[in-house]
Amino acid sequence: QSVLRLFNRSGFAYEGNGFVYDFELKYNIPAITARVSLNNGTEFEGSFLVDTGSKSELLISSPTVISYNLINHVGDNYVLRTKLGSSQKRVKIMYGRIAGFNFAGEEFTNVPVALNSTTEGVLSFENINGIVGNKILSRFNITFDYSNEKIYLEPNRSLNNTFKTNAAGMSIYFKNGNPYVKDVVDRSPASRAGLKNGDQLISINGELVENIDSKTLRNSFYKQGQQLDIVIKRNGRFKYTEVKLQELI
Repeated sequence: QSVLRLFNRSGFAYEGNGFVYDFELKYNIPAITARVSLNNGTEFEGSFLVDTGSKSELLISSPTVISYNLINHVGDNYVLRTKLGSSQKRVKIMYGRIAGFNFAGEEFTNVPVALNSTTEGVLSFENINGIVGNKILSRFNITFDYSNEKIYLEPNRSLNNTFKTNAAGMSIYFKNGNPYVKDVVDRSPASRAGLKNGDQLISINGELVENIDSKTLRNSFYKQGQQLDIVIKRNGRFKYTEVKLQELI
């Protein structure tokens, strides 16, 4: 619940009863073993990075995508060219869902995934199968014990929440404190509503965005089936439109 506790490493002793992962550092990032279940019944275990800051559910590395032909086993999907990682290089990513992901002793089902095609960075390495993002990690209270290479995970009240995906087909970035539209997906609700990359958001459902915190603003686009009345600013002119939210995957 947005609480960070720091411990003195010399005297730390874990006293909880959570799931314990032994990890190894790969490229100075902790990596654990987890199991993926595909929609065609195939299962595989792999090495997944954690504690990276990724805000996704699960990212799959490009060699793993190729090895298991994942492009044909993620159900309904869409493709987006977006900037990735610290390099901010634009790459093509396919978004879909897998049948299951076994992590920290829990089996998550119908999990959204991002399939990478990058040729640079850790998601292009053969010995990395992917990254576990914060939308899975946040379902646990986690202690990272780097000194002893252990991770302790205790399920919290978010554990069984349904995985929700952006139902507008767009993302938001902030510039000088103002929210702007980016990554509009072709034939998505945002695209059909006429929104374009670079549009500045002015209001949602009659409320000025300057009065809405960033988390609430982003969550507005995850409300499946609802309609958003949006005012944007483009080239100095205001425009009103309606976005009827519908999940893409």
